[in-house]
Amino acid sequence: EIDSSVVRPIIANSWKRCKLAKVSPFLKSHIIKLKDKEIKILLERNRHLIEISRPIMEMAEKMIKGSEFRIDLSNKDGYILKVIGDKKILEESEKIGVVVGANRSEIIVGTNSIGVTLFTGKPVQIIGPEHYNVYPRHWTCSSAPIRDPSGNIIGCINMSGKYHLLHKHTLGMVVGIANNIESALKIEKKVNELKINNKFLNTIIESIDNALIVMDKEGRITHLNFI
Repeated sequence: EIDSSVVRPIIANSWKRCKLAKVSPFLKSHIIKLKDKEIKILLERNRHLIEISRPIMEMAEKMIKGSEFRIDLSNKDGYILKVIGDKKILEESEKIGVVVGANRSEIIVGTNSIGVTLFTGKPVQIIGPEHYNVYPRHWTCSSAPIRDPSGNIIGCINMSGKYHLLHKHTLGMVVGIANNIESALKIEKKVNELKINNKFLNTIIESIDNALIVMDKEGRITHLNFI
C-alpha cells in the first residue's frame, strides 16, 4: 500500500511500474553495464549528442567543482554516455553502478530520476527514500530531458549527490543545462539549413547565362556568377 499523503504521485506511479516489471527493491547495488566493445558502439552511435553537449557540460563541471555532486549524460534508452564530477563522488557513484555503459532505466535499477524523466518526459527531482532500491536511498538526483529540434527525447541530463546536500535550485540548474543543449542543437540545425540554402542559391546563380550580382541592404556584394 502507498500513502498518497506522503508519496508523490509521480513516485508512486514509478514504484508501481517497477513492481510490475518485477524489479527487486532489495537487490544489492552492483555494476551492470555493457561490455567494452558494446560501449564503443554506444558512444559512436551517440557521438553527436556527446559532442554538442561537451562545452556545456564542461562549463557545468566548473560550477559544481567541490560541491560533492556529479552530472550524468544519458541517451534516450537510459544508457550513461558521460559522467563528470570530483574524484570522490565518482568513486562513490561507481559503487552503485553509475558508470559509462550502465543503464539507469526504471526496469533495470528501479525508480531514479533518469528513468522517471525518460518515461514521463518531464524534469524530476528524487530524494532519498523515493528511490525504489534501498541501497541508493542516501542519494538525491535531479534530471531533465533533452529534446531534438523536432521535440523528440534524445537523452537526459542528471545531477546527483548525497541527499543531505539537497537544494531546490538543483533541478532548475539541470533544466538550464538541458535547455542550453537543446538551444545548441537548434542553432546547429539552423546553420546547416543556411548552408544548404546558400549552396542552392549559388547553384541557381551559376546556372544563369547573364551576368548577375546580388547585394545585401548595405550594398555589399554577396553573390556573383562571373569574375
